[in-house]
Amino acid sequence: DRMGSLRILSIILTHLSTTDGRDKILKIIQYSLKIMIARRSHIANKTTQYMKNLQSNVSSGRKLFRLGNPMKELVSFHLPNPRRPAFLQLASFISSIAVLISSTCDDVTWFLDALRGKTPLTKKLAQICDLAWTVTIICELVIAITTLGSIRKRIETEERRLPEVRQTQSLKKEEESTKLNIAKLMFDFPVAFSFGFDLGTTDLIIGPLGITSALIGLYKSSLKG
Repeated sequence: DRMGSLRILSIILTHLSTTDGRDKILKIIQYSLKIMIARRSHIANKTTQYMKNLQSNVSSGRKLFRLGNPMKELVSFHLPNPRRPAFLQLASFISSIAVLISSTCDDVTWFLDALRGKTPLTKKLAQICDLAWTVTIICELVIAITTLGSIRKRIETEERRLPEVRQTQSLKKEEESTKLNIAKLMFDFPVAFSFGFDLGTTDLIIGPLGITSALIGLYKSSLKG
């Protein structure tokens, strides 16, 4: 109905107003094109070539929106919190380093592609970027799964208290957000692993994984709003 359509349009415009939202929407378009191209792999015509060029341009557009991320990572970089368990400190530190490497390689790859086109060097840099992304996902999964266990213990403790002093609502929202984050990371991992180790996995598999990850990310952002 009209109200439903306006609400969907409002959500899309809200996401388009943020860098992360634009990236997720472009990711859905990019990975949808990957699927369509893979389904037309036996057809060599102008339409297929147009779709390949469009997919490449969307990918470059995503990198363009992410330009400058290394500086953001350096500014937000922090040393491990000594109050956290040692393995979480290590996971957080490794994740921060991996994100910095990934975002730096991403920026350099975009500049080299813009100046000289795709070369063996840019392909290698893109692979390093994806390997660093894989490491980041593993570390973030360790942190998220541990955090989820901690949140559930806190919820159980709160539920044993008297109803008038319970404070479980915010904890349950945090639990849902963490579960969504874990789900997103689980869909991202095979994509990053396949690209990082150049496994040549068909885009008929990679495409749906990437789209699902982006949709979870958008849904998670909607809950924050």
